[in-house]
Formats: sequence, C-alpha cells, structure tokens
Amino acid sequence: VSGIDLVREQIRVASGEALSFTQDDVERRGWAIEIRVNAENPAGGAFLPAPGKIDKLTAPSGFGTRWDGGYESGDEVSQFYDNLVGKLIVWGSDRDTAIDRMKRAIDEFVLDGIDTTMPAQLRILDEAAFRAGEHSTNWLESGAVDWTGITGRLGGAEPEVGEDAEPKVRRDVDVEVNGKRFAVSTWVP
Repeated sequence: VSGIDLVREQIRVASGEALSFTQDDVERRGWAIEIRVNAENPAGGAFLPAPGKIDKLTAPSGFGTRWDGGYESGDEVSQFYDNLVGKLIVWGSDRDTAIDRMKRAIDEFVLDGIDTTMPAQLRILDEAAFRAGEHSTNWLESGAVDWTGITGRLGGAEPEVGEDAEPKVRRDVDVEVNGKRFAVSTWVP
C-alpha cells in the first residue's frame, strides 16, 4: 500500500546502502488483505492438518489480486512439513473494497483434493465485527466466530464418487470430544 519495493530496499540495506526514501516519503494508498491458505480442516474451529494430493489448483487473478503459491495441480502436501499452500493477497482503494475483492478471489479459487482454511476465511470476512475493524488478536479465541457447519471444502462440496458408487448425502453433526464440541460433516448413502 506504500508503492515501495520493500524487497529491493532490504537488499540495498543488506548491501550497506541507505534506504532510498525517508519516513516522510511514505504514503499509504488503499488497503491490502492477505490470507494464508493452509491445508487444514477448520471444522468446528479445530483447524486440523489435512495433508494430501492437490487434484486441481487454479488461482484467481485480475486487478489487485495476487497469488504467491508453492504448489500446483498434482502436488502433494506432506504431513511432515509446513502445510502452507500459498498466500492470497488483494488490494483495494478502501477496506470494504479489499474485503469484497478477497471474497471474490476466494469464490473464484479452485483447489480440489484437500481441505483448506479458505471456507473459514470466508466466514471471517462475512463477520460484521471484522468488516467494521472491531476485532483483536484474541478475537477468534474469544468465540466471536460461529464455526457451525464449516468444512474444509469451498462450498462444502461433496467428495467426488465413481460412476458405480452409491449416491451420498451430506450430514452435519456435532460431536463432543474431551469436553470440546466439533462440527463434523459426513457423507452417507
């Protein structure tokens, strides 16, 4: 939002050079929002690791939208390493425009084969407190977001089945484990 190439400036400083600007030169223009797209299942607010093969990945694009990702269709997200799939960044002239652009970008994102944090991030973007900027670093832990019905698949998509497979119906249930409640989606015949 400053129009300054911060990476270039970091390299200059590491090389012993001075910054090419002063603090007075820095002007903010617009808003930027970044989400970390992780291979995690956010069901019930648990955000459990969800490694696996990415069947298809098509990132959104367009004005004010950027995808910094390290995976492609066919790649495997390992259970042994960081589950960050990539970062989706948007810019808008104001906060509402940036939020709307991020929602559009997530809606256009195609990431099949693994659960991700994107459905939870959509839920957060829809929260009135988030849109109004009335959240804090402990906002999620405080229970401000209702995770009921959230899954790791955009649109709560039903898993793909073969031609001979029995049709499946999604059932959402609440399960209690060790005193904690989790929303779980199952697909049953």
